[in-house]
Amino acid sequence: MKRILPVILILIVSAITLSACTSSEPVPTETINQELQDQRKTFNDKRGNNYQAAKTAQALVDIAKTASPNSSFDAFIKLDASEADQKKYELGGDEAEYKANVDWMILSVVIDSSLWNKSSEDYKKDLIASWIKIMQNEYENSGGMITVSNDSRKVAEGTWSSSQVGSEPKIELK
Repeated sequence: MKRILPVILILIVSAITLSACTSSEPVPTETINQELQDQRKTFNDKRGNNYQAAKTAQALVDIAKTASPNSSFDAFIKLDASEADQKKYELGGDEAEYKANVDWMILSVVIDSSLWNKSSEDYKKDLIASWIKIMQNEYENSGGMITVSNDSRKVAEGTWSSSQVGSEPKIELK
């Protein structure tokens, strides 16, 4: 239990600072920023379905490795926005505007089996709730789903609605 509490505190503090890691990049509307376009074309497709998703997933992985350096952790994020919003973002559009236009997201997490198995049910639910909170803060208008797997099976799932709906997230341990 003594080891788990610092992990929770690191996750909470990290959630607050994640926005700084994925802050908006204003783009002049009169010119297309070629450098930004090039940057958004090259992203880790094992972390996300686009540059923004991969960047957020990498930040989550970095947070997890800081909290528990000896455990394995992986994350993938799929963001869904309209085709027009996606294209505008890829062409150098405002990151904050794109994030506001994401209407659904999926976070898939693979967590170390030994860490998961040693954790209490309350800790597991708190961990998923913290990830939901991070995603709600990053993509305010989006609903979403988190799937947590260990090395062999799905061990938990969390869902939430957009902030406009205002319902409580649901977390289910398997």
